[in-house]
Amino acid sequence: MTFLRNCVLSLLTVATAMPSLAHHTGGQTTTTATVYHPWYIGRRTACGDVYQAFVISAAHPHYPCGTKLLIRHKDRAVPVRVNDRCACGIDLSYAAAVALGVPTDGIGRVSFQKI
Repeated sequence: MTFLRNCVLSLLTVATAMPSLAHHTGGQTTTTATVYHPWYIGRRTACGDVYQAFVISAAHPHYPCGTKLLIRHKDRAVPVRVNDRCACGIDLSYAAAVALGVPTDGIGRVSFQKI
């Protein structure tokens, strides 16, 4: 399972760097979203917080710690706080993924903007 996840994350790194898959439109960015693996529960994030699956948060490769983002998936929107770094796209906490309807065991397309 770890090998498969690493392969998917490697592919996502390449995919989100391609302009056709991650693009900016009127202040919004569309990209891929993945969900934190349960292995990270209780571990420290890059911002010094302890990752908690049932707290709505996200990781982003560029936005500074504490930045608030409004993430949209289909007909749902959830405000999140950036509290970690990731290689590409957005990593969602389990709670954020459930609130947005993003598959908790897969990948979803989301759009987001800074609020």
